[in-house]
Amino acid sequence: STEGQSTASIRNVTKSSSLKDVDFLIIGAQKGGTMAAVKNMNRHPDIFMLKELHYFDLGWHSGSPEQYRATFKEALQREQPHKLLAYQSGQLLIGEKTPEYIYVDECAVRIKQVLGSNKKFIFFIRDPIQRAFSAWNMITSKHRETESFEDCVDRNLLNLNEMRSYGTAEYHYVQRGFYLDQIERFLKVFPNKENLLIVVSERIQKDPATEYQRIFKFLGVNSDFKFEAEDEHKGVYKTTMKERTKQKLLKIFTPHNERLFQFLGYRIPEWYGCNDDNATVVVDEAVDNKEVERVVKVEKNSKSESIHHDKILASDG
Repeated sequence: STEGQSTASIRNVTKSSSLKDVDFLIIGAQKGGTMAAVKNMNRHPDIFMLKELHYFDLGWHSGSPEQYRATFKEALQREQPHKLLAYQSGQLLIGEKTPEYIYVDECAVRIKQVLGSNKKFIFFIRDPIQRAFSAWNMITSKHRETESFEDCVDRNLLNLNEMRSYGTAEYHYVQRGFYLDQIERFLKVFPNKENLLIVVSERIQKDPATEYQRIFKFLGVNSDFKFEAEDEHKGVYKTTMKERTKQKLLKIFTPHNERLFQFLGYRIPEWYGCNDDNATVVVDEAVDNKEVERVVKVEKNSKSESIHHDKILASDG
């Protein structure tokens, strides 16, 4: 998405010697509630955020780091001038959200190059099945996708190793739900796990007070700040997901979700098909006996985890 402040505004900002560095980034996930998070976090007196600057993916070759930093000061003067004094005294935390940052290759390295190795990052994760369908609905409504959701899922399954670029990312409906893969790639560049906060989208929607308190505490600002959180606008879907497709996606995401839960140290029962606390998940049949052929064995509570993707057939034959 190129919504939000454009890279053109990054290029055209006047240079200044009193520019504050960016303190934190919301790095994903797309359709995970990050737009609402920006709106809500901007209500905090010690935080100022922008949305979707895309500097580290789309705008990397068209603007300098100094111009990137200047964009925040320019926007602050325009949008929340009452926070300027805090900005000038260094008390204001500056951040932005671009949900492609954790997904697109090279973003993490570029972020480290510009911002250093000790910034903080927030990653919103949503039920990957619902996230995929929501992303497809959004792209379809913008007339950038013409294929059915079912065909798009099949297309993704045949191209799971496609390059992760700004241009391809919005069409990776399935791959962008492989959350631990993204976390592991990001941690190779930023290995300090203490600087990465995972927020479960369904939980912040259900109990915003508790979750925003977690976020504020993580960022080091007053976590007792109280406000009435706004939810993200939800689009109206013109179609519903076919049950066959939902079951196919469940088979695909199950091993990835199980690995994620082991990494997190807790399960996310709010997600479809993830409410079994103790089960060892073994999936070795095809959906409808023909849709997806794969053998997946996830041994929960075991140090060795065996995941075999023997064969993926995306066929509605």
